[in-house]
Amino acid sequence: MKEKRNICRWLLATPTVCAMSAPLGLVATAGCDGFRSGAEAPAQPGQRVVVRSFTDAAEVRDVVSVPPYVVVATDAGVDRWHVDDRERAPLDLGEGVRGDDVRALASGHDDGSVWLVTSEVAGRYVLADDRFEELPRAWPDLLRGERVALAAGADDAVWIGGDQGLAKLHLDATVSRFDVGGGVTSLHGKPDGSLWVGTEQGLRTVSPGGDIERPTGGDDCEVGSVRRVIGALGGGVLALGDTERGQRIAVHAEGRCDLFRASPDERWSDVASTGESLVVLADGALYATPQTTGGARQLERDGMRLLPLSGSGRRVARDYRMRPVGMELPIGVQNVAISEDAVWVGTEERGTASLALDRPGDVEWLEREPISSGGSGLTVACKSADECFMATGATRLWRFDGGRVRLGQSLERPTLAVVARGRSGLHALRRGEEPGQIEILARVDGDWRLQEGLEVKVPGRDPELAFARLSPTGMLWLGLQYRDDAGQLRPFGVAQLDLSLGGVTYHRATADEDSAERGVLPVPVNAVDASFAGAETWLATSEGAAVVGEDGSLDLYTEADGLRSELLRGVAVNPGGVVFVASRAGIGVYDGLNWQFPGALRDSVRALDFAGDGRLWMATDRGLAAYDGDRVRRLDARRGLLEDELSALAVDEHDRVWVRGERGITVVVP
Repeated sequence: MKEKRNICRWLLATPTVCAMSAPLGLVATAGCDGFRSGAEAPAQPGQRVVVRSFTDAAEVRDVVSVPPYVVVATDAGVDRWHVDDRERAPLDLGEGVRGDDVRALASGHDDGSVWLVTSEVAGRYVLADDRFEELPRAWPDLLRGERVALAAGADDAVWIGGDQGLAKLHLDATVSRFDVGGGVTSLHGKPDGSLWVGTEQGLRTVSPGGDIERPTGGDDCEVGSVRRVIGALGGGVLALGDTERGQRIAVHAEGRCDLFRASPDERWSDVASTGESLVVLADGALYATPQTTGGARQLERDGMRLLPLSGSGRRVARDYRMRPVGMELPIGVQNVAISEDAVWVGTEERGTASLALDRPGDVEWLEREPISSGGSGLTVACKSADECFMATGATRLWRFDGGRVRLGQSLERPTLAVVARGRSGLHALRRGEEPGQIEILARVDGDWRLQEGLEVKVPGRDPELAFARLSPTGMLWLGLQYRDDAGQLRPFGVAQLDLSLGGVTYHRATADEDSAERGVLPVPVNAVDASFAGAETWLATSEGAAVVGEDGSLDLYTEADGLRSELLRGVAVNPGGVVFVASRAGIGVYDGLNWQFPGALRDSVRALDFAGDGRLWMATDRGLAAYDGDRVRRLDARRGLLEDELSALAVDEHDRVWVRGERGITVVVP
C-alpha cells in the first residue's frame, strides 16, 4: 500500500477563468520539487472567477408599498413585511388560491389593501383584517397571457390589463370591457377613478365615465411602446417607453406634457414613486430623487437627470435630479418600490432588500426562507450543467438551473443528501417514517420515487449523514449519525450501499468478536468524510485516517504515523492518488510513504475537495481557499462571499464549487 505518488503533477492547474465578479487570481505553476512554503498571493489583474451567492431562493416577482407594510410576491407565496420591525406574515389567500402563482400586485388607494392576481384568481387583501376578498370568476381570460397589469380602481373595483385588452372588475361581479387599441403593458389608477393605460401603441386614458382618449401632448409627447406608467412627482403621471430614437420619459401634470431622455442614457428597467420621491433601477444601479424637491440641489458627478426634448420642461427637470443610492446591487435585481424613508428592491435569488434613503449604504435583507435553514450539510448532484439539485438537510430540495437556485420539490421529511450516480441518474436520501430509518429515492421522469426495499438503519432517532460519497465503482459510502434519547448526536460508523443490487454493509469498530467474520471492518465509529484512490477508500475519522483496501483490509494512520492531529475533518484524494486530510492543525499530505505538511496549507480547514483541473478547494474560517500546488488564493467577504466562516463545501460534476455558511450558499464558477 505504501507507494510513493507524484504529488506535484496533479497540482498544476491551468484554469479557464472569466473576467466577472470577484477576483481570485488562480494561476498555473511551473515545476515542482516537493512542496513550497508558499505565502498567500494577491489576486492577479484580469484573472477572475464568477461568484454567485444565494440567501433566499424564492424569486421576487413584484413588490409594492402599502404603508405601514411592504407586500412582496414570490414564487413561494405572498408576504407582508412591517416597515418598522421587519416582521413577516404570509398572506392567507384561502382555499384553492395558490400564493406561489401570484403574477401582479397593486396597492389600494390609501385604504391599507393590496390587489393581486394569479393565473386564475383576482381579489383584494385587506391587510389590517387579514382578509382576502376574491372577485367572482366571471371575466375574460385576461390573466392567462404572458403579461398581466393591475391597478386599483374606485368603488371596490380593480383594473386588469393584458395581451387580450383591458377590463374593470367589481366585487359585485360586474365586468366592463374596454378597447384601448391593443395589448396592455402597464396601468396606473387615480383616486378619482380615472385610469392611465400603457400599450405597445402608446399611452391612453380612461375617464371615470369610461371614455378612452389620448392624453395631452399629442405626437410631441409620445413615448412609443409603453413599459411603465406610475405616479409622478407632485401628483402627475410618468410614462416610460421605447421609440425608434431610444428610451423616452413623459411627465404629464397640470394639463400639459413634457418629454425627456435620461442622462446618462441608461435603460430604466423599473421605476417607482411616492408622489414626493422617485426611484429608478437603471442598468444595475439605483437612483433616487431627494426627499424634498424645493430649491436647487448639487448634482453628484455620477448622478442622473432628465433632459427636456419638448415643451418647457426645464422646471420639471429640476425636480428629477437623481443621485445614486449607496448600494452595490446583486445579480438579478428586477423590481423596486419606495416608501416614506426606504427603497425596496426585489431580486431573483436574494429576497428583498430595504435601503434607507437617509443613510447611504444601510441595507437590510428580508429573507423569506433562508436557503441555509434546516440541517447543516451540503451536497450537490447534477443530471446536466443546468439541472442540479442541492440538499442541505431541510425537507425541501433546492434546484439550480445553471443561472440561479430555485425552490425545489419538498420531499416531506428532511433530505440528508443527493448523489449523482453516472448514467443511472440521481438519488436522494431522506429520513424515513421509522425513527432510525434512511430512505433512498431515485429521480424518475421528473419525480422522486421511493426505492422499495432499499434503506439504511441506525439506532436512536433522527439519523444524520456526516457524508455521502459515491466511489468510482458505484458504491455509496455514508457516514452515519443519530440522536440518542437525550438528543445528543452520536456517530455510528459507515454504511456501504450498493444502489444497483440493494445491499447494505455496515462497518464500525465493535466489541463483537464475530463481526470480522461477517465482513464488518473495524472502522473508527466517528467517520466524517470519504474519498477514493482507485480501489482504495480513504476515511477521515476522529481517530486518524483510515484506508480500506481492495482486499477488504483496513489500515489506520494516527499521530504515531506522522499526523499532526488525529481529529480529522475531511479527506480528498487527487487524480494521482495523493491523499490530503484536513484538521485544525492544517492540511496533511500523504504521498504513499510519508505525511507532509506544506506551509501554505497550515490553515484550519473545515472541508475540502478537488476540482477536475487539479486545484484543491478548502472551506475555512477565513473564506474559500484554492491551492494550486504553489500558492493559496482566497475568496472572502471582501471579494464576493456572503461571509468568511464556511461550514461545508461541495464540488459538482461540472467543477463548480459550492460553499455553505450561516447566511447562505455561494457557488464559484472557475
